[in-house]
Amino acid sequence: MRVLVVEDERRLAAGIRAGLEAEGFAVDVAHSGIDGLWSATEHPYDAIVLDLLLPGLNGYQVCARLRERDVWTPILVLTAKDGEWDEVEALDTGADDYLTKPFSHHVLVARLHALLRRDLRERPVVLAAGDLRADPGSRRAWRGEREVELTAREFSVLEFLLRRRGEVLPKAEILRHVWDEAFDGDPNSQLPDLHGGVPAQPDGQRLGHGVRPVRPHHRPVLRLHARDDREEVLMPALRNRPRPQQSDRRSGGSMLVLAVASVLVLIPFLWMVSLAFTPEQQAFGSATLIPADPTTENFARVLGDGALARSLLNSTVVTLVAVATNCGFAIAAGYAFALLPFRGSGGLFYLLVSTVAIPVSVTLIPLFLMAKAFPLVGGNDILGQGGTGLLDTLGGVALPYIVLPMNIFLAKQFFSTFDLDLAEAARLDGASEWRVFAQIYLPLARPLIAVVAIFTFTAVWDDFLWPLVVTSSQDMQTVQLALTRFLGSGNVQYGALMAAAVLVTLPVIAVFLFNQRHFISGLTEGSVKG
Repeated sequence: MRVLVVEDERRLAAGIRAGLEAEGFAVDVAHSGIDGLWSATEHPYDAIVLDLLLPGLNGYQVCARLRERDVWTPILVLTAKDGEWDEVEALDTGADDYLTKPFSHHVLVARLHALLRRDLRERPVVLAAGDLRADPGSRRAWRGEREVELTAREFSVLEFLLRRRGEVLPKAEILRHVWDEAFDGDPNSQLPDLHGGVPAQPDGQRLGHGVRPVRPHHRPVLRLHARDDREEVLMPALRNRPRPQQSDRRSGGSMLVLAVASVLVLIPFLWMVSLAFTPEQQAFGSATLIPADPTTENFARVLGDGALARSLLNSTVVTLVAVATNCGFAIAAGYAFALLPFRGSGGLFYLLVSTVAIPVSVTLIPLFLMAKAFPLVGGNDILGQGGTGLLDTLGGVALPYIVLPMNIFLAKQFFSTFDLDLAEAARLDGASEWRVFAQIYLPLARPLIAVVAIFTFTAVWDDFLWPLVVTSSQDMQTVQLALTRFLGSGNVQYGALMAAAVLVTLPVIAVFLFNQRHFISGLTEGSVKG
């Protein structure tokens, strides 16, 4: 029997899984309401153990949505909410049993067995499709009045198809259910040859119902059909499917456009790398994309420059401070705008977002005056007079990046995709606002954090204009300003300049590659929701 455990506390979920597996159950685990709803909808389970206080969707919502989708898998609610109205609401939304924490493992197993016995009595004793019948109890199958001999694996495949009648079934899903959840092989090498029907009988004839492959959107799936009249038994016909030829042409055109765009983007970068490994004397005349005499002398010259190393350190400090403050303040502000509305919050939010449209050149002078008049630093008094304030300091360089309005917008749009019911359930359970944010919503915001971190990192690391305005000494310069050291009047050191540019580009590439999975997920899951 396969059981789905939906529990956000990972240690508890691991303990429940180990205990149930020791009792002979096959167990899958989901750690959020969204993952649990998807698993319960997409995969057949014999029972579901469901917590109520879950991130994403709470247990009440998961239970209600499963019943709305005609998923009648028995649900055992396992929760710390021991109020009588909590139990009433869970049962009213479709749960079959209710068990409170702390609980006895033996009681949990006994209740699961009771649910499974109840569910088995409600299932048909014999599964049928046309004149094809299968008895799961005795593991026997018939075509008409004739019994068909099947191996245990063949019967399991047939039973699974019959229980999922009316559905398109991917081969991979059959393998996970009949073989093992962790199966990661080739479906065609493991499934028996079902295309011609169940194997031949002693009289030389086949069963007559075969599994015919169909490929909606190029995904390998199976459907069972009656060979005699092609009456589709386990799924309706897929009509009006897009023609593969059109799809292939469209895909080919997209690939061509992407290939051309990739070449246009990569050529300048490849030339930069090529010149970085080209000797200085060859940079003007015979330079090629692949250097004839590659050398690392340009990198040695750049790395031996103490001023560039100091600039790299300055940029690293400023960028990390900006990333940390934006991942903290901007995300918290977006959460407040989305889920903690207050009087005037809408107007304040749009006022903040409108500042994105203001050109940087317009804000340079006000920002310069703010940095100069910053109180109690740089010799200034409490009124911001008498000194230079934050001018020519790393604090002055970081000042405009402490919180970026675009990051607040992204955070607000991301958190707007969540239901308020999740926070309300946590508050009813006694959770403070800080705990609701830190323990429920923040763990779900990892894609958002990746998006904010990458946007902030690239914006701060690549900025040239503001550090040029606010700094005056070489010790406070950032890497973008340090690159100008290799641009002399009439004497450009192309090899050293390109080597330094490669070194400056590497951190941005590394940050994106390290976070690209969460970055793409954050963009597609609501970070840029309009």
